[in-house]
Amino acid sequence: MIISNEKFNKPILINSNQPTLIVIKDLNEFYQYQKELVSQVNGEEGNFLIFDGEKPLKIESQVEVIHNLLMLSLNSRKAINFLYKQINLELGKSDSLVRYEELKNMIAEFLQTLKSETLLDFSYDKEVELTDILKIFDVKFSEHEDTPIQLLIRYLHLVLTLTKTKVFFVSFALYLFGQEEIKELIQFSVQHDIYLVFMEKEVPKHNYELSIYSIVDSYVL
Repeated sequence: MIISNEKFNKPILINSNQPTLIVIKDLNEFYQYQKELVSQVNGEEGNFLIFDGEKPLKIESQVEVIHNLLMLSLNSRKAINFLYKQINLELGKSDSLVRYEELKNMIAEFLQTLKSETLLDFSYDKEVELTDILKIFDVKFSEHEDTPIQLLIRYLHLVLTLTKTKVFFVSFALYLFGQEEIKELIQFSVQHDIYLVFMEKEVPKHNYELSIYSIVDSYVL
């Protein structure tokens, strides 16, 4: 694949079998390009184009930008909906379905008793869905037991499951994570045929066998 921008003097080549490192030492320029990528992922216009052969990727649906690793979360609305769907599927395969029906009956009985024993006049939906119960108890993906690198890898896996994303830009991962963690991340990306692009302010001291580009005043080196 290639990454191009009308400001670049030449495109950047990326591969799924070797992650790419883009180094932009000037912070203003770094955040300018990062912001532009994020905007295009959100469906806005921008100057980035990414080609798979001669076919341009749909950046809003096939590219992900992870620009704040410290605020990464598995629990987006799309992810929660996916989790609820999977729980529904698993419920039909297990003995828990009987307990679920018992729980619905208990809730209905509780509300009917409450209504009859008070002066409150209210109505309620007698057909409680499992999703309604999951929302009440704020069921979501567990994150607190993960290390930051485990959370990132779980996030990548979840995005791959939910979307057609092919290219992942990750900012400051080489700065934040240790050597073994980066090796684990690279191994995951190669195994899952991910086009992984690190964006950093400096070249790391350790050699990770990356394809390295530098951008200085929009000039690609």
